[in-house]
Amino acid sequence: MRKLGIIAVLSLMALALAAVPALAAGEHFTKQGFPKCTITGTTASTDRTVTCTSVLAGLGNEDLTTTTSGEGSVTYFCGAPGNGNLAAGQNKSPATVSGGEPTVTPSPEFKNGKATATDSVILSAPAPSDVSPEDAGCQNDNWQVVGTGLSITEVTYTVEQGDVTLVECTRTGSNLQGSFTFKKSECTGPAVR
Repeated sequence: MRKLGIIAVLSLMALALAAVPALAAGEHFTKQGFPKCTITGTTASTDRTVTCTSVLAGLGNEDLTTTTSGEGSVTYFCGAPGNGNLAAGQNKSPATVSGGEPTVTPSPEFKNGKATATDSVILSAPAPSDVSPEDAGCQNDNWQVVGTGLSITEVTYTVEQGDVTLVECTRTGSNLQGSFTFKKSECTGPAVR
């Protein structure tokens, strides 16, 4: 009877040890698939698009939901009455965000448990004609709001599968531009290794 108990305990231990590699082989980024983003447009643009993407492997059979969000600020320029000289307004306004709906990648589109997760968001500067000289921070109401500077100050990229957030990455800065790959220290979640 004692031998039977020892055999049962050893069998359970062997089973538990065999399961450890299976758990460790879960969702992860491919070698070149760590989350990266591209920001189109410049500070002088009225619209700037942020597109983020990653490639994950080891995925289960549930759909992927990918979301990119962003924050930005708009600086308006004020035209002096009479001479039209420009001066930067003293106030910053939040950028308008559109197109931030999640992108769903259905699990039947996965190739051997591997999928690309991509999503975009657009940040826009309200038209100068929609902004009062007071809101822009001009010297007084006689000044005219004539132009903008649109800076992206934060980008967040999230990938979920079912009820699990596989990764959430956030980068902040005074004016994010061009292309960048998130650092591991900017990301959390089980896919970050």
